[in-house]
Amino acid sequence: MCIRDRRHVELKGEAFFEVTPDPKRPFTITTAQTITEVVGTSFNIRETPEQTHIFVNSGKIIFSSQEDSTVAVALTEGCLLYTSNIRSREGAWL
Repeated sequence: MCIRDRRHVELKGEAFFEVTPDPKRPFTITTAQTITEVVGTSFNIRETPEQTHIFVNSGKIIFSSQEDSTVAVALTEGCLLYTSNIRSREGAWL
């Protein structure tokens, strides 16, 4: 895949995105713990050492963990998601 075929950001901290739909070039954001795939939307994402927060202003995103990207959650306009970035001793997310 050519780099021009991708739209990708590695994020530390917080950012607000407005993403133009382009089915041929998906837009993804990775943080230390999460992967967010965007279809065409506006949303805010903030990662702290303890949590990742996402608010979808418009459109739809697909959200998953870096640990297990086979399990994903679709978030639509108005959805707010908080996830823990802290693991228990057994390796499970708290």
